[in-house]
Amino acid sequence: MHKRKTTWIVTLDGARAEIYEGNVLNGGLKLLADGSFDGSRALTQAINSDRPGHTQESVGGARHAIEPHTDAHRHAESEFVRKVAKHLQQAAQQRRFDELVIVAAPRALGDVRAALDEPFRDKYVTLEIAHDWTKLSPTEVAAHLRPHFSLQ
Repeated sequence: MHKRKTTWIVTLDGARAEIYEGNVLNGGLKLLADGSFDGSRALTQAINSDRPGHTQESVGGARHAIEPHTDAHRHAESEFVRKVAKHLQQAAQQRRFDELVIVAAPRALGDVRAALDEPFRDKYVTLEIAHDWTKLSPTEVAAHLRPHFSLQ
């Protein structure tokens, strides 16, 4: 008897992710019980609300503010995506899904590609779409995915 493949669909951006399971062609996607993630939506200026550190010139008395090397908001987004990627890898180890479809905002898609190692992507990721569908309902996600699945 042939076992039906379990497909997970993850929609994410830098601060929100949802993981669905079901059949795209039948429109029966359901949000997994542990499939909703929320990150920080704080703006960069709110994250960097403290005054920056200062440095003093070695010659003379001039002082300069030290600019952060990375954008704190961008860092929070990439950390959030890494957290979601870790969850996906743990679920794969537990054999909770056979195939993975990733639909992500373009920058988040780059982050998730970097967070998931190549053997994982080769084995599980069957489709990647660079769009932000995090605000869509499961029915709308299935409707948008249907043309991609009917081609297979």
